[in-house]
Amino acid sequence: MTLFCGMKISFALVATLTAACATNRVPAFVAATNQTVETGTEMSLSGDAQVVWVYNHSTVPIMVTGLHLVECENIHNRCEVQRVRVEVPAGTRVNIATVRPENAGRPYSFRYNYSWEAVRERANE
Repeated sequence: MTLFCGMKISFALVATLTAACATNRVPAFVAATNQTVETGTEMSLSGDAQVVWVYNHSTVPIMVTGLHLVECENIHNRCEVQRVRVEVPAGTRVNIATVRPENAGRPYSFRYNYSWEAVRERANE
């Protein structure tokens, strides 16, 4: 018997609670939606560009299919729709573009839109 918070608890109860907490849980399915697919930008490691990334919080892989840079100021990249095919596995973050200034001595800015779709399972061949 063990004394816990002024109460006696049997070893059987403690073992049962420990086993219940340690059981393997089946992961829940999380669909790829606009709420589970996140995007953002951050400074590149070299400090001379912005990296556009996509984070897939779902349990299924997605494919980023398009990137459109808009409202570009002093941007080296093409400021138009770009067709891309970048797979983002479930639960991971992938960089999809690096945006650099045309003239590094001047400020630069941009906004962007992107498109994605869920990856369909491939039939076993």
